[in-house]
Amino acid sequence: MSILTMKAIMQTFRKMIEEMPFEKITVLALVKRCEISHNTFYYHFQDLYDLLDHWIQYEMDKLAETLEDPSDLKAEIKAVFHACKDHPKIINHILSSLSREQLEYYFFIKTEDSISKYVEKQLKEAGKHLSDEQIKSTAEFCRFALAGYFLKFNYMQPKPDVDEYVGHFEWIFDDLIHWKFDQNA
Repeated sequence: MSILTMKAIMQTFRKMIEEMPFEKITVLALVKRCEISHNTFYYHFQDLYDLLDHWIQYEMDKLAETLEDPSDLKAEIKAVFHACKDHPKIINHILSSLSREQLEYYFFIKTEDSISKYVEKQLKEAGKHLSDEQIKSTAEFCRFALAGYFLKFNYMQPKPDVDEYVGHFEWIFDDLIHWKFDQNA
């Protein structure tokens, strides 16, 4: 029963975030629409931000299931940008409601692991050995660059072609990593 309830809450939240900005969603409205009690909501989530965090992870997991290779960072980035282009209301309602600190938290926490693994994989394949600090700083720089590309993409009207737009970022991303390789050769 708990899994079904969690799924119902997630589906209801998705409908609501498509209709209105995140800041306008209340626990009261959500539980009423979902036909559950406040206690049931708070059994599953601490608050709406906790729900948002779980929902974003749920959506990212669904996207990962559509990928041939879920560890392919470039395919994952393209899938996320395609999802943003396909669901502009949801993205706009989230981006317009969260503070800069909240956006950074969600973005950086959600991308830290995959970008760090990508940088480490590229280094290993190239037979290069950088210090943990150099790997960390390269991955961090890439996360900041991706965050900027992500925000710019979502504020652009009309939205550019995803493959072309992400292709520009991929070129810069790969070039940066290979430049780091050459600097430490």
